[in-house]
Amino acid sequence: MTNNLAKVGVTKQRVLGGAAVSLLASTTVNAMALRNNKTTKQQALRDITKRTTQGTIATASVVAATNLKNEKNGTLKALTALGVGALGVYAVEKLDEKINTNEDNLNQLKVQNEQ
Repeated sequence: MTNNLAKVGVTKQRVLGGAAVSLLASTTVNAMALRNNKTTKQQALRDITKRTTQGTIATASVVAATNLKNEKNGTLKALTALGVGALGVYAVEKLDEKINTNEDNLNQLKVQNEQ
């Protein structure tokens, strides 16, 4: 059994690498959407933030699961880490939906007040 604190430096690098890949991928997708006039700058920035956050959470949970799998009861610990990661990604998705719904409602009220 190894001490997980000894792996902190490597773990940080892996999580940051996952965040960078998520940022690069989401930025590329949104840049193409902006170029083709399929989204606005505000929507693109929101989507980049959301997807980068989700990618970072997912990467962190996979790295944690990998680090935990060889410990005592490692399979259970690794599955727990993956479950927490999945819940984190889901929570970010639901938060984004809630924010978009509230913003849509505010925009509808503004339009009604202008009429």
